[in-house]
Amino acid sequence: MRLWTALSLLVVARVGLWAESDIEALRTIAQSPFDGDLIASADFRARNWLGPVIAGVLGLSGHLTFFLFHVGLGILLLVVGYLVVLPDKTDLEVARGTVLLLAAVPGMALPFFWVGNDSVTLLLLSMFVLAQQSAVGTGLLGVLIGLNHFEHGIVAIAAFMLWKILRSPSVKQWPSAALPSFVGLVGVGLGRLLQNIIFHQLEVGDVESRAGIALLDRSDWSSTKAVFYVSPLLLWSFLGLGIVIFMIGTSRDRWASAVSLLLISVPAIISFDQTRVFLVTSLPIFLGALRDSPIEARRKVGQRLLPFVTVWCLTPWIYMESWKIAGSATPYSLAWLLDHLTSFEMSTFPR
Repeated sequence: MRLWTALSLLVVARVGLWAESDIEALRTIAQSPFDGDLIASADFRARNWLGPVIAGVLGLSGHLTFFLFHVGLGILLLVVGYLVVLPDKTDLEVARGTVLLLAAVPGMALPFFWVGNDSVTLLLLSMFVLAQQSAVGTGLLGVLIGLNHFEHGIVAIAAFMLWKILRSPSVKQWPSAALPSFVGLVGVGLGRLLQNIIFHQLEVGDVESRAGIALLDRSDWSSTKAVFYVSPLLLWSFLGLGIVIFMIGTSRDRWASAVSLLLISVPAIISFDQTRVFLVTSLPIFLGALRDSPIEARRKVGQRLLPFVTVWCLTPWIYMESWKIAGSATPYSLAWLLDHLTSFEMSTFPR
């Protein structure tokens, strides 16, 4: 319990608590999640339908309660992530190393940095990793993911399936390694189909999908070309200290992780919503690799806990969405505070 509390404090202190820009549109749906007009008013955001439905059924559609509902899902994500990666029997150094490695997984901080519907998708993806021994479980979770965020689900589970295949010792084991994820992919497709049927019955009309916005209906690709100009920040967002610590603490099959994570960056670049797409869709690979990482590698991280935590806290966690750039609570909020208390101008990435 102490270690999980430390994990929670590390993650929240790292990024702070901020609201997602789309949270109000989804809260409107939660007020009456089966009202076709309210769903249509949210436009493409209505595709993130599962979260508002759950909040609406629970009566959590007020400004504060809807916000706290998603904060609670973020906390639950930390719990599930902890259950996925913590070994059954371990010493204190291994446990400390495991907690720091989990806190350093980039996607674990997103539900707090941007409180909103991503916490639903991330929680379902973490449960998907936990349910790998049951194809029925992964299929059902796939349906729920499809009801909430079809595009993220397809990318995340397909990349996770590739990661499982690449680290298989022989070609003969590919089918068994890929089966749970394949069933999950089928479930994601069924979830989107079910959502379309429900929307049709509610007379919602056409609701644009993010795949259409990012790929099918685009006439201008200048934003994708512009990735070149922000590539230093893009690389820092993708390959920041969290991934460095992760690679140190997971010495098994690093090349499989590297290849799979590199492929995930492609749809992130295309949509030019780089950081968020990568943070969500990479979570299953990070959790899976950390779950299977050698105990000795975790112990090495635990033995060097203080320097790792210090550098981790002082290194910016950069969030990028189009040309909008925001920094983590540590150290950018400290720099912002210093700006207001002195004549310095250190906060270069204001929220």
